[in-house]
Amino acid sequence: MVSDAAIVGILLAAGRGARFGGEKLLADLEGERIGVSACNHLMAAVPDVIVVVRPHDDALAAALAITGARVVSCPNSDDGMGASLAHGVRATIDAKGWVVMLADMPWCGVAPGAADMPNGISTMATRTNSFAIKPAISLSL
Repeated sequence: MVSDAAIVGILLAAGRGARFGGEKLLADLEGERIGVSACNHLMAAVPDVIVVVRPHDDALAAALAITGARVVSCPNSDDGMGASLAHGVRATIDAKGWVVMLADMPWCGVAPGAADMPNGISTMATRTNSFAIKPAISLSL
C-alpha cells in the first residue's frame, strides 16, 4: 500500500506482443530488455512504481521485479489496456496521483521531479495534480 501523499508510476506491461511475435518486453535492446528499460526510466522519475503484467508471465515478472518495482498480475488483461490500467489504479488506490507509461516504449521517460510539480504541462490519470512528461527519445542510425 502506498502512502496517501505518494505519486505512483504505473507501467503497463500486460500486452501479448502478438504483432511482434510474442515476448516483446523480454527482447534485447542495446543490452537491456525492453520492459526493464522502460521500467528503469519510469523509476528514475517516480520512485514508487507498480508494473502490471499478464497472469503466468513469470519470466517478465521476474525480470521487472529485479528493478525494485512492485509487480502485479492482472487477471483480465486480455480485456485490453484499460483493464490493466484500472487494475494498477485499484492496486494503488490511496495514491495522490499516477504517472502512466507503456512498457514497450523504452525510449520515453518522465522528466525527473515531474511528480513533485504542482502545475505540470500534461495531465495523466490523477485526482489532484498534473505532471510534465518529457520524451527522451534517442535514435542512432
